[in-house]
Amino acid sequence: MHYLLYHLLRCSIILVSLLALGPLVASCGSSQEQQPSSQPPGSSQKEGTALAANGVTEYVGTVQGVDPQKSYYPGDFFIAVAVDEAGNATTYLCDATGNAQLFSGKIAEDQLDLQSQTGEATLSATVANSTVDGQIELRGVNLPFATTKAESIGGLYTFTKAEGDVITAKSERGNEVSAKYLPDEHALQGTATLANGEERLLKASLRPRSQAEEQAYEQQAEFSDYRVIVLDSGIGKGNKTVNSKPAPDGTSNFSIVSYIWE
Repeated sequence: MHYLLYHLLRCSIILVSLLALGPLVASCGSSQEQQPSSQPPGSSQKEGTALAANGVTEYVGTVQGVDPQKSYYPGDFFIAVAVDEAGNATTYLCDATGNAQLFSGKIAEDQLDLQSQTGEATLSATVANSTVDGQIELRGVNLPFATTKAESIGGLYTFTKAEGDVITAKSERGNEVSAKYLPDEHALQGTATLANGEERLLKASLRPRSQAEEQAYEQQAEFSDYRVIVLDSGIGKGNKTVNSKPAPDGTSNFSIVSYIWE
């Protein structure tokens, strides 16, 4: 009889202990399952290359009818737009043959209405989340254009030549280029670091693709600073900046007006 009572009492104690521990175990398991993930499933830290720490978004594209693979002549314009978080916009129009226009101003209710610094061109465009589309009137000629948000190497860059043929460049949203000019190949070789930290090897040809580009290439070789529009495909068109300084001593005779990432 005492033996039976002993075992009944022991089983009761074990059962009560298990019931008391049950909610605690369930609570621990639940808290582990509900912990937020540090990033969405399938995402990586290198996604979202269009976003920049400085808050600038870049859009790149062409004037209507321009084929980046085939259009190398006067009037075959590329266009880039850079917009910061305050709505300040910088727009650049360039055809790599010596024709370029720079605009700056502020967005008003998703609209851009700007005049170029030379006074020769006006721009009217609509700014959306992933596009800037509109038209430019240049010396009486209407130029419709379309751009999309730059997602990788695309952007509006400023390139600078330094002694020893060292080249550095930075886009408005923070992509950076560090390279060396190779005279025998008419090319740049080095690295490009995207605004999100991703690093890529760089090899870009600077060879002119038409007689008009070659003429601009030769005329601008003595300068050190260039503004270059690079599409996400790696094809670019540039022109010396208005206030470009002469190239420093110890640099080769070359320009950055034609640019193709190989």
